[in-house]
Amino acid sequence: MRRSDTLIIPVTMGSVKPLAMRLVLILTLIVILLPFTGLPLYDPVTYIPISILIAMPLLWIVRGIRINRAVRSFLKRFNDLGLTPLPGERLEIYEATIKGKIVRRERTKTKAYTYTYITNKSFERVGEALMGYDLYELEKLGSEGALAVFPMNEGLFRGKILRISGGAYDGIMIIPIFPKIGNKSIEERVEGDGEICIYRLELNNCNLRCYITPLASKKARSYRVEVKIAEELDKEIPSEESTIFYSEGSGSLEADSFICRPIVIIIHARSIDMNEIANNIKKALGKKGTLFIGYRGDMYVLKLIIDRPLARDIVKEITI
Repeated sequence: MRRSDTLIIPVTMGSVKPLAMRLVLILTLIVILLPFTGLPLYDPVTYIPISILIAMPLLWIVRGIRINRAVRSFLKRFNDLGLTPLPGERLEIYEATIKGKIVRRERTKTKAYTYTYITNKSFERVGEALMGYDLYELEKLGSEGALAVFPMNEGLFRGKILRISGGAYDGIMIIPIFPKIGNKSIEERVEGDGEICIYRLELNNCNLRCYITPLASKKARSYRVEVKIAEELDKEIPSEESTIFYSEGSGSLEADSFICRPIVIIIHARSIDMNEIANNIKKALGKKGTLFIGYRGDMYVLKLIIDRPLARDIVKEITI
């Protein structure tokens, strides 16, 4: 069903186990301390507030266990059978935006700040796959997806996704990201304060060549090519976070592009959390910091930098 280099990442609710351990600890403390409270142990009224205390987290844990089982079970089915709908299922197509960010809130009385991670998401139904999806169709759908993840797990995904509606796997979402760039050639002259350098970059599908040719140098220490998310996409995402592709003197470099690992994320609609997505992707790739995966027009900005110690860097930015 899938390409051998495609990374399948199931995203489960990682907070289920820690919460279950806390609940067990709370119950243990109640059992130990209850005899010392002086409350009538054989009166059912005594246990009403205790039942209320543990009911909500217990229900949440049960819900999380069911969701995690569904995700893991569907992962096996996906590897074995692909995306052919079973009787009672529909495979719906959505245009999706998933955004995770850290929000700072001020406490009025203490003037202290608290920080909360929130995930905002929007889904617009754009179609339905009546006969299922084969590999070619999944790659075509995933070619429009792009994901940016930052060091504090803030992130942004935009692209098309699939959702199963009905049946045993109702609510399961498949997020395909199959980078497709095409051929691009960029040549830019960066200059200022006695510095002149020609940056030439060639994108050929997932192969990236970078050529650095200084023409005049006054204080330059090195030359860098960095990539960041386009600022106009979302003012609240930390667009200044960038990843360095090249940082040396003059010369050339050839490598696979920074965005070119094909991945498929499997997640449940009731547990979508960009923080969990970011954690699972970083763990699967064995990387930290800023990650860019996939390509969507005008989503990224190249920063061409002449690095100068004890002086202002010369920077030029280009949207790709």
